[in-house]
Amino acid sequence: MGDFHQPRSNPQGKQYLRCSLGSYFPGTTQLVARNSVPLGSLLKRNRLIIADDHPIFLGGLERLLSHDYEIVAQVNSGRELVDAARVHQADAIVADYQMPDLTGLEALAALRAVGIDTKVIIITMFEDVEYALDAARQGVDGFVLKRSAASELLQALQVVLEGDRWISPAIRDQFEDRELEINSARESEDTVIHSLSMRQREIIRHISKGDIAKQVASRLGISRKTVEYHKYKVMRRLGYTSSAELIRFAVRRGLDQD
Repeated sequence: MGDFHQPRSNPQGKQYLRCSLGSYFPGTTQLVARNSVPLGSLLKRNRLIIADDHPIFLGGLERLLSHDYEIVAQVNSGRELVDAARVHQADAIVADYQMPDLTGLEALAALRAVGIDTKVIIITMFEDVEYALDAARQGVDGFVLKRSAASELLQALQVVLEGDRWISPAIRDQFEDRELEINSARESEDTVIHSLSMRQREIIRHISKGDIAKQVASRLGISRKTVEYHKYKVMRRLGYTSSAELIRFAVRRGLDQD
């Protein structure tokens, strides 16, 4: 992991932070303008919680962000993140997608369930745009690839704290194209509900109660292939890409009830 050095001035008088994060934030050594992040004031800095299960990377985040933000907690798991967010009134959370106990998205869901609406940026090695789409649907404010430059995370924080969404430029075009495609194909929930067959309602009810396809097939006396066919047909109509979305839909619309 590279070092973070003290700010220096260029001939134009701007202060910069020289930083490098090796394989985590390629670009090896970069100059990041200190006035490119939301400083607020010298007396009151935005408060951050940072979460990652790799101590070296977590330390790198702390050294990068602590120049301009108050780091109120550093945690190594999803459950620790939820606990920290309940204790500290943070302005934003920077969390790894994949962590022990709870993923970053599962931790986010737990926070939203208790009314904590802190801004959340997910950082991840997963470059498949479907991960970003799922994160956005679950309320994530920013999605940053770990291979991005350190300056991108600083920019993402500024954008998110100003109330906008940030998607890594490396996948942004693909994300927006896919989002448009999904929105164009999606039918309204009411339309889908009114057209569900009895079999589809039974399948969705069992899935929403935690049964996997094999268990649903056994309970209903049908093949696993039939279960998956109906499940994914409903998901496609709703524009969903994960079982978690389907379950949330079922619970929200009462389809989980016997």
